[in-house]
Amino acid sequence: MIVTLSIFFSPLISRALVLFIVLLAFIFILRIYIKTRHHPYLMLLLTILFVIIGSLLEINALLANTYDAAYLYYKMASIFYTFTYLSLSVFIVYQIKSNVRDPSLLIVASLFTLELVETIRYDFKIIFKDNFWVLVRARSFIAYLARTIELLYVMIIFAILLFVYSKRTKLFGRKILSIMILVTLLFSIGANTILFIITYPNVNQIVSALTLIPSTFSVLFIIAYDPYFFVFWQGEIYQILVYRDDGILLFDIHLKEGIRHQTLLISTFLTAITEFGSELLFGKERLKHITFGETIITLFPYKSLYMAIIGKNVSEKISKFAKIFLQKVYQRFEPVIESALVEIPDKKMVEEVFMEELGKVIL
Repeated sequence: MIVTLSIFFSPLISRALVLFIVLLAFIFILRIYIKTRHHPYLMLLLTILFVIIGSLLEINALLANTYDAAYLYYKMASIFYTFTYLSLSVFIVYQIKSNVRDPSLLIVASLFTLELVETIRYDFKIIFKDNFWVLVRARSFIAYLARTIELLYVMIIFAILLFVYSKRTKLFGRKILSIMILVTLLFSIGANTILFIITYPNVNQIVSALTLIPSTFSVLFIIAYDPYFFVFWQGEIYQILVYRDDGILLFDIHLKEGIRHQTLLISTFLTAITEFGSELLFGKERLKHITFGETIITLFPYKSLYMAIIGKNVSEKISKFAKIFLQKVYQRFEPVIESALVEIPDKKMVEEVFMEELGKVIL
């Protein structure tokens, strides 16, 4: 970004603009984190914080009184920028499954270590031009090579994740968003690979910068459009049931093809095991989770209602939306729910409430 802005503005103004933009991004991500409490977003805040510190150090370098002071500020800035790429890469790699995540983190860490060592040992040059100390080249070829490979690797992972998610999600808006970002990343991966081959062995900051920008803005655009996109996209929900505390099934929805359950038997079984646990084992405490291998049944109570979510890797953040959904269902269908007779609410009306309060974030 700094490279692009420097074409149109003086070095000081370009870095001041970058600082202003990243401060806005920091405030934006912080608000999203406060809203979602999704801890991986802290890694994005750390990414932006590294850019802020690096920008401030570069501004100090531009305005330094001596060559040695400018050199020191630029060296520190280059180190902080190296950590920027690491934290963004870790955020993206964190989204994949654990069996692939560990080797991917090892690859990212190895490339980061190589870049960091090369950045520290590289004796870059700065010149005094137009009353500013201007950095000519901050890293060696090996450092830029390691960074570019790291970012391309992470972009490929991100593209694969978006492809899988675009096929799985049931929401049209998320499907279109995933496909749009996927196409952008694929184009960027292709263009940057070609640029990398053309410029090799003279890989420089422009190649790595053009690799970073699509990844960063893709993540920020996704979060701006849908703050809960990264919160729930790792989880997979098979089935949702809503039933009374006497075991009468009121509503169910199947979300995965090929998964067939005897829903009436499940609701009766869950009611029985919940009552057994409350009366004999847990007292006033209510059963919250039942685990069968990788499949977890999560239970949410509200007055005389229960909701069971059957799936795997479902974020605990779903509890907030599940409770609101149950409250709305109870308020709208209270006479039917509390009736001594076996009455079933209108399924289409329940589905509308489901999509408004719960489906929009988990599907």
